[in-house]
Amino acid sequence: MKNVEQLRAAHALRFWQSDAGRRWAAGDPGGAARDLATLILQRGLLGAMGVARGQGGAAAAIAASIADFLSPAHLGLLPAAAPDPESLIQVLTGERSDSLLLQRATSEALIYLGHLRRLAPANPAR
Repeated sequence: MKNVEQLRAAHALRFWQSDAGRRWAAGDPGGAARDLATLILQRGLLGAMGVARGQGGAAAAIAASIADFLSPAHLGLLPAAAPDPESLIQVLTGERSDSLLLQRATSEALIYLGHLRRLAPANPAR
């Protein structure tokens, strides 16, 4: 059995090895994760997911990775699958959600973003 720290790190590594992760790794891979963390602190998780959904690009890809990580198949925090930011918003505002779930999801999202930043591939151009 793996602990939560191992689950976070494994999922973050899988993101950077995925097509979406490789696409954004060429620029400033940790930058989008840092920006999304700032958005979460300023606007809350639901607001940040809405902004990321609208922006597209790296922000949307990282937001989708957060949603996937929180889903039942990985961390199991959410009561239903949320493969993208829109689904995460729906799950966290649905009838089966409450303020405690939103607080826990926000905390986990911020911790997970830290893992994404630290485990981002090194950019040789920098």
